Amino acid sequence: YETVAEADKMTSQPINLLGATNVVLSFFYQAGGMGNYPNQTDELILQFYNSTTAEWVEVWRTTPTGSTNFEMTAIRISSSEYMVSSFQFRFLNMVSLGSADKPGRVGNTDIWNIDYVWLDQGRSENNIDIPDVAIVAPPISMLKTYEAIPWKHYKNKPEKLMNDSISVSIFNNDDINRNLNNLSVYFEDTDAAYSETIYIGSDNIGIGVQTDYSFNFDYSFPIPDNDSRLHANFVVRSLFVTDGFDRTENNSADYLQQFHDYYAYDDGTAEYGYGLDGDGSRNAMFAYRFEPAMKDTLKGVSMYFNQSLKDISQKYFLLTVWKDDNGLPGKEIYSMEGARADYENGLNGFQELYFDTVMLIDQPIFVGWIQTTEQMLNVGYDINRDATHQMFYNVGTTYKPDEPSTDWVQSQMSSGAPMIRPLFGRNTSLSVKKTVHETVAELYPNPVRNWLTVSLPTATNGFAVIITDMAGRTMQQTETQGTETQINTSSLNSGIYILTLINGSGMPQVLKFIKY
Repeated sequence: YETVAEADKMTSQPINLLGATNVVLSFFYQAGGMGNYPNQTDELILQFYNSTTAEWVEVWRTTPTGSTNFEMTAIRISSSEYMVSSFQFRFLNMVSLGSADKPGRVGNTDIWNIDYVWLDQGRSENNIDIPDVAIVAPPISMLKTYEAIPWKHYKNKPEKLMNDSISVSIFNNDDINRNLNNLSVYFEDTDAAYSETIYIGSDNIGIGVQTDYSFNFDYSFPIPDNDSRLHANFVVRSLFVTDGFDRTENNSADYLQQFHDYYAYDDGTAEYGYGLDGDGSRNAMFAYRFEPAMKDTLKGVSMYFNQSLKDISQKYFLLTVWKDDNGLPGKEIYSMEGARADYENGLNGFQELYFDTVMLIDQPIFVGWIQTTEQMLNVGYDINRDATHQMFYNVGTTYKPDEPSTDWVQSQMSSGAPMIRPLFGRNTSLSVKKTVHETVAELYPNPVRNWLTVSLPTATNGFAVIITDMAGRTMQQTETQGTETQINTSSLNSGIYILTLINGSGMPQVLKFIKY
């Protein structure tokens, strides 16, 4: 790990403490959570603002202890410099940048979670029980396999796609036993005049106890008569009623079941980044299995790239689709050149990459990429969902697009789901979102036997041409000469190769060809 530096800050609004007595600020904190665990030199700090000196004053700090449990602390506020009409406090964390051997984490690490921040008068720092019963985990997808599927696909087989149960977890933070009344699940179609509440029952919950409920019942989202929508959204809400003094905002939790034009295993939020990097990863491949519920047109892929200190937006990759071969990636169906990451849609914002070829899919497929560099693409990785049994990578050297490879290996990652989503339906405009190159080259013949021609729209000399094999080894290097450059490929073994053209601006164009 490298330098320790000041990172995030979370600052309160001004709060009037004039005349208040026995004021206590309490909160829960957790190191790591579902993100990366902080390094031992990292710290979580609490500061109060001194308006007289115009300074932030440290009043509490902690370092990681190895535990991932939520811990609680309470601090009495009584000093005159803080008992003012515009008191403020803030949390900040000191972090260390990730090491070079974990490129996807550089600048994207060291997580602290904070919960139940409670500032009030008439409290004691020795009495920190919270008179609240709360849902501690939201509902999850009502679908068996996916987080989301296209609405048209759902309407084709609704009864085969739904889970037969729903779960909810409830925790009693109070120092007395509490009642749970009217445990129920509420469903609402956000676009149609439909809502329904299913009552499940009642229960009692003990002091400091978390109860995980799972309820079995048959349910399908209703489809209105003559429904012509392309998209649909349903609110799924777990809720209960308890004693009147309880904080009701914690007695319900929502999940939005989305039916748009994509399949998704992920929930739309990245806790980590996923990719292939290091020696031998140039031209490595990643493939992600999806099984559509009906025949439909595959029009593209939606991906979220997790931005960190290492900018990979200038790194090109081949967006690729493979057939299913007994649960493994088989023959290549399609590969799109010139794809690269962008961050323009912000945190957890997906980038849509549309194909310029119509593909009618009626069987399981794999979508993913072939790399052109050894730098990690850093696709968002959701660890709340698990699709590792659908994830495969390939760093072998025997890959041929028209033949199944024997080098595919199931992912060894811990539980998670890359944020990659195949897009289905009619592409209303084949104005494909592609990277624009200053110089667009074409290769022919492809497949090639002895002589490959690199064709440019205008006469250009001196552009670098680099040919690498699927293991990333450089096989040939030359320069362009005029509008057409001849390359002797007779010495190359049969297989797939990557040709990288470095144009005048230094922006590479990546092309693929087959030697037979």
